[in-house]
Amino acid sequence: MSDYNNLTEDEEKRHLVTSYFSSQPFRIFWFQNDDDAVTTSKNRQASRRKLHYLFASPHLYYSITILLILGVCIFQFISQHHLRPHLAPSHGTNPLCGSSPEEARAIGCTFDVYVNGWLPAACYDRAVAEQSESNSSDLHTSATGRATFPVYWDEAMTEPATLEDVMLAAFENGEDGYNVRFHTVWEYHRAHCLHLWRLAASALQRLSEGERNVGVYYKVASPEHVWHCNKVIIEGDARSPAKKDTITPGIGRCVWLGNLESVAYQ
Repeated sequence: MSDYNNLTEDEEKRHLVTSYFSSQPFRIFWFQNDDDAVTTSKNRQASRRKLHYLFASPHLYYSITILLILGVCIFQFISQHHLRPHLAPSHGTNPLCGSSPEEARAIGCTFDVYVNGWLPAACYDRAVAEQSESNSSDLHTSATGRATFPVYWDEAMTEPATLEDVMLAAFENGEDGYNVRFHTVWEYHRAHCLHLWRLAASALQRLSEGERNVGVYYKVASPEHVWHCNKVIIEGDARSPAKKDTITPGIGRCVWLGNLESVAYQ
């Protein structure tokens, strides 16, 4: 009877080992005896049962659903609080200076002729602007400051426009729009570049005197715009006499410069 039981037990082990190997056709295992093989097979089956329970458990799906909901909420939060402030303003309006000359002035914005746009009070340099726009200014002699500013609706310069037209069109263009264009003489472009350099010098002087976080029109601090203006100035009188300029008024934005530390040299 004991030999029969032993035989039956041995056959059962062989059956388990054979079943295990048949499920792993591409693997080679080395065991000291049949008991090791049976133990490995049982552990494998237990792992499969746990894995099946994990995927069949409703807790897994609840967790995945919660993570997806949290992901959507985080994405919406980032979109609303980080992306929207950098989007271009909607057509015809700008939150910095309102949507009309009257509203802009009420908010504290001022139109800078040689910036060619409305600027918030934080970066409007009144002293420099008034000097450039003075009737005695040599910045743009044909404009006599802003009294006889030459600007036209058409490229042939036969349909005069006014500065009021330019100021109003700025709200149609917004910050980066090009819906409304005006035509003027080439000298305006040179005056624009020189004016922005005056603004830069004024801002640096204020910083050197200890003022912190000085607001300036953003193109004042743009290397790309400076290089562009270099080309305009260098071209100078070598340009074609027939060359004219096109302007697109808009709403300017501010950037802030930090402070300059005083350094003593021995």
